Parts: sequence; C-alpha cells; structure tokens
Amino acid sequence: MYSQLIIKAFEKAKHDIQTDKPTRLAQHLSDYILEQSGEPYGEKSLRTHYKTAKKGDPIDLKKFVANALSVYLGFESFEDFVKGHPSKPEPPKPFYKRYKWPLAGVLLVLILALGYHQLTKERWMVWQDDHYVEASFDEKLLQEGKLKLYSEERISNFKQLQPDCETRYKTTTGKPLVWYGKNTVGELQYFTSPGLHPETGKTLRELSNYMFDKYVCPK
Repeated sequence: MYSQLIIKAFEKAKHDIQTDKPTRLAQHLSDYILEQSGEPYGEKSLRTHYKTAKKGDPIDLKKFVANALSVYLGFESFEDFVKGHPSKPEPPKPFYKRYKWPLAGVLLVLILALGYHQLTKERWMVWQDDHYVEASFDEKLLQEGKLKLYSEERISNFKQLQPDCETRYKTTTGKPLVWYGKNTVGELQYFTSPGLHPETGKTLRELSNYMFDKYVCPK
C-alpha cells in the first residue's frame, strides 16, 4: 500500500503545482510533510521511493510520512487510506519463479549427467608397457592424467623402443626417426614419434648425433 500511496501523492502534486518534474514534486510533498507532521523528510528520499514504486517494487515509509501523505490525499490517516483502497490479491508468481531452486537443481543434475555421458561415450587409451592401448573410461585414471583421448595415430605409430648402434635414427636427409625423454625416475627412454612423454607429459626431443653417440652407441 505504501507504493500506491506515494504514487497517488505525486499524481496529486502534479495537479496542484502544475509540473511533472520529480524534484519539484518531491520538494512540494516534503514541505507538506514537515508542515503536517512537524518532522522533516527529505525530497531525495521521496523521489527514490517514487521511482521504486513506479517500477513495481515494494517500498517502506515511516509512519509520520504515510500519515501526512494520506492527509494530503484527503484521508484522516494512513489506516483510513488503506480502508479506502482494499488491496488486490497478488497474482500468482510465474511457475519458474515459484520453483526456481528445484528447477535449478534439476538442471544441474541434467548438466552433470550429460557431461558424464559425453565423457563415457568418448574413446580413450592408456599407456601399457611400451605402447598405447584402447581403454574404457576411468575417472580415477583421468584425474591422474593417465587416461587420454583415443588417437589412431598414437595407437599405430607411437611406441617405445630400445635403440642400439644399428638403429637408424635419421633419414638420409636428416629428418629424425627417434625421439627421447626422461621417465619419472630420470631414465632416458626412446620413442618412434614426436609428442609428449606418456608418463611425465613433457615434450620429447629429437635424438641428435651427440645424444646417440653418448647414450645409445658410445664409442
């Protein structure tokens, strides 16, 4: 009812002082409240309440303000104003507002379920001994970084090998054929393709002449 009261008061003030400027209307009402109640109430507060009420949001007024504005409108008090304006029953809130939290919970469950389904329908692979093999989804292995998205190229071409002095580690044009990296305990390991070390995730390096002569085939 406070919102209805202040809107009606501003509408009457527009007629009384022949202006629609909110600042002048609020000042007029502020002066009336002081004269009627003996207590000051700032025009800025009145303007703020008026804007809020016009947007349909609830406001709260001090008792002396509500009584003074009611008198301004021709009523004996705010209680008298309320009796003359029986409140209408509030329309029911839209379904989505009444059940927004349950709906949010259901939506979250659906998102998680869809995300899990997406994860499990993907193809996966794990490193086994010296090569990658296809594997089923395993959340623990995924968190540990051991479960990787399936790659046909990795399955077919990426393998660990044990080079020796007879190993061809470069083409005739100098392109690398062997890559190396250290495992989790610092041992050198060699692979048939570039990429990341299957255990440490670090980028593999091309096997150079220096590394071949020093670690694979020392002279």
